[in-house]
Amino acid sequence: MLEEMEMNYILSLLFGAPGENRETVEESIRFLEERKPMMLDFCPGIRLMPHTPLFDIAVSEGLISVDDSLMEPRFYISPAIKDWIGEYLTKICSTHEKWKASWR
Repeated sequence: MLEEMEMNYILSLLFGAPGENRETVEESIRFLEERKPMMLDFCPGIRLMPHTPLFDIAVSEGLISVDDSLMEPRFYISPAIKDWIGEYLTKICSTHEKWKASWR
């Protein structure tokens, strides 16, 4: 709708939620290829906040302890993508002309 109205917009995507895998990442990229945002914001990893379901998942997976105050930012990233997502997003952004300026 924003494109039909010729309005600028920004898309911000978080990658790495529990269950995220190569297929879901590629699905998100295919979705973006059909869009024309003014800017893209990719974030590999989701910041952990106390007393949230994601906090509980991180504790159960042994990524943090239940006593972690999270005063220093900590991020959850699905084990299925953590070893390659940064390189993948860098490659995707460097090969898509309209995305080059968005990736830092």
